[in-house]
Amino acid sequence: MYRIDILISGGGSLIPPVLEAAEEGRLPAHIGQVVADRPAAPGLERARKLGLATRCVDRSEYPPGAVPSHGDELLEVLRRGVDGSNDGGPDLVVLAGFLSILQGQILRDYWRRIINTHPALLPAFGGRGMYGSKVHRAVIASGEKRSGCSVHYVDAGVDSGEIIHRGEVELSPRETAQSLERKVRAIEGRILVEAIEKVFASWRGSGWEK
Repeated sequence: MYRIDILISGGGSLIPPVLEAAEEGRLPAHIGQVVADRPAAPGLERARKLGLATRCVDRSEYPPGAVPSHGDELLEVLRRGVDGSNDGGPDLVVLAGFLSILQGQILRDYWRRIINTHPALLPAFGGRGMYGSKVHRAVIASGEKRSGCSVHYVDAGVDSGEIIHRGEVELSPRETAQSLERKVRAIEGRILVEAIEKVFASWRGSGWEK
């Protein structure tokens, strides 16, 4: 069985669908821990109520430009695992609304084993500064008729990794950033679970199969 660690910055709304899929056996996995980069992230309490282990690596403790150092601490948290022992770390790291940009050794150690969700149809409307309602406002301003969400592998760029899976929604003539966000959130959990299924399927015969 695979171990998935989930990294969050906010409400952790994507934790329940992954947990449900694992508990129902749709994913051959369990959630090892939920790690936030903000101690006030509401998703930490959500995770605790679901019976999940939680950790925090506070992004604010690092000065601007110190993301590699932040990534190094995150890497150690992943390696140590829930009980503090070096258990080899998770098989898959899921960034679910995680706003810190990963750099450094963590990307090398978890190459093609870190995936990220993005609330738009990448490669459009991605990159630095494109998150949350900013994405939805940009989509509406562009005149696009469709949007959605994407799950991609994390690389050294921002929202630039290989796309694993996408889901689409239609925009109405009177769409707002708030209404579009609701539409995208309604499909995000399903798309993320399907993307994880695709990742696990790609591991068959690769040495990562469990």
